[in-house]
Amino acid sequence: MVSVIVPAYNAGDRLYATLRGLAARPFWEELIVVDDGSRPPVSPEAIAAAAFRQGSRAGSSVRLVRLPVNRGKGRALMTGILESRGAWIVLLDADLGESAALAEALVRPLLAREAEHVVAVLPPAPGDGFGWLRRFSARAVWRRTGVWLKAPLSGQRAIAGAPLRRWAPALDVGYGAETMLNLLSLRDGIVPLEVPLPFDHRRLGRTPAAMWHRARQARDVLRALWAYDRRVRRSGGWGDG
Repeated sequence: MVSVIVPAYNAGDRLYATLRGLAARPFWEELIVVDDGSRPPVSPEAIAAAAFRQGSRAGSSVRLVRLPVNRGKGRALMTGILESRGAWIVLLDADLGESAALAEALVRPLLAREAEHVVAVLPPAPGDGFGWLRRFSARAVWRRTGVWLKAPLSGQRAIAGAPLRRWAPALDVGYGAETMLNLLSLRDGIVPLEVPLPFDHRRLGRTPAAMWHRARQARDVLRALWAYDRRVRRSGGWGDG
């Protein structure tokens, strides 16, 4: 079984477009949307309508899990992972729109037993102001593991369910969840397979709101590194493989 988890916070119509993209390529049997305290709340009726618009696979299920207040991306991912039942789990951002259909390509290497952790490398977005944080995360992972990743912050991933559920409690670090996933995966000897995929997502630009968002992302990456160094490297915590 393939489970897809989409954490969503105030994603609006872009979320429903993402679900329509998933419905167009029904490679999944379980879809879990985790509403991370959105205002207005995500509509379960709209989710069902979007996800089944094009007739998803018979027997597939769509579920909405609500967090009462905004707890951050990492908590939403952790919640969805622990709620899921799939042997393979796909993690997707809510703002991909109909390009979410490309996620099927993330699953193929898992099903072929070519990898246990697959990460999408998105096309470069000139002027998005995000490169410095990507390089910082990549260097931090490299210093701790000896592996350099091209897309350490990519939210589009497919991972074997067994190790991912072991790692889930460590992901409650907001936007640092992807950095933590990289570290735990490499610690357990699972090298992420990076594949180029032209997902489309919301561009932040260089507005004050966008810069504030990036500052919070940077803070959370630092949280993830601190938590990893303190609890994993020193004490072997969080599902030591």
